[in-house]
Amino acid sequence: MTKLSLTTGRRWRWTRRQQSLRLIGGVVGIAAIAVACRTAPEASSPDAPSSPVPETTEQSTAPPPAETNTAEAPGEDAPVPAVAADATERIDPVSPEKQDCGQLATQSDINTCARANYTVSDRSLNQVYQTLRSTLSSEDKAKLTTAEQAWIEFRDAQCEFERSRFDGGSIAPLILSSCLEQITDLRIDELRAQTGSTQSYEAADTRLNQVYQELRAVMDASVWPRFQAVQVDWLAYRDANCTYEADATLFTEEQCLSRMTALRTSQLEQQLEQWSL
Repeated sequence: MTKLSLTTGRRWRWTRRQQSLRLIGGVVGIAAIAVACRTAPEASSPDAPSSPVPETTEQSTAPPPAETNTAEAPGEDAPVPAVAADATERIDPVSPEKQDCGQLATQSDINTCARANYTVSDRSLNQVYQTLRSTLSSEDKAKLTTAEQAWIEFRDAQCEFERSRFDGGSIAPLILSSCLEQITDLRIDELRAQTGSTQSYEAADTRLNQVYQELRAVMDASVWPRFQAVQVDWLAYRDANCTYEADATLFTEEQCLSRMTALRTSQLEQQLEQWSL
C-alpha cells in the first residue's frame, strides 16, 4: 500500500475517559506491586517512511476477549451521531448510558461496571457500522468489512496484551474491559470522521517510531515480542482502513495514514507512561 504523508498529530480529549484512565493508572501502580505480571508477553510499503514493524511476527495465541463480531453483526440501522464542531474534541456517543465505575466500593463491582460500559460502546459501534454500510457501494462495503475485521484482530490483541500484565489478579477484568471500551469508542470516532489531518505522514510516522523505541527501552524484554505482534496487527488494520477511506473518497490516503498514526502514537504514549511507573 503506497504510503503518503500523514495528517495532523490529532489528539483526542476524553472527559469521562480520562477519569477512567486515571482510575486505572492508580490501580495499575498498586497492582504492579501486588500482582505478578506475566513474563510471557499492515505492512508498510518500501517507498514510505517506516512505521515500527516488529522484528518478529509472532502472534498472540490468546482467544479473542470479546464475544461480538462487529464486522458481521446484524445491528439495526441507526442515525450516525453528529461530530463535534472541533474535530479534535471527542464526543462520547454513548456516555449517558455509562456509569462512573470509580465510585463503586468493591473490585468485583468495578469490574462488572466496566464490562457493562464496554457493552454499551460495542452496541453503539454496531449501530454506526451498520448504518454506514447501508450507504456504501458493494465494493466499498467489502473494503469496510475487511478493515473492520482487521480492527477486531488489533483490538483483541491489544487488549489481551494489556490484560495479561495482571493475569490472575482481581484487576485483570477491569484492564480488559476498559481497553475494549476505549478502543471501541475510538473506532466509532473513526467511522464517523468528517475531517482529515494536516500534518505530514512523514512527521507523524517519525514521532510514532520515536515513542515506539522509547517504549521498547522500558518494556520487559520477555513481553516485547508479544507487543511487536500487536503492532503488526495495528499496521494491518491501519492499512486496510486507509484503503477503504481512500477508495470511498472520504479522505486521501495520506490524510488517513496521518490521522491514524498520530492516534496510535497517543496510545503508545499511554503505554509508555504505564510501563515507566
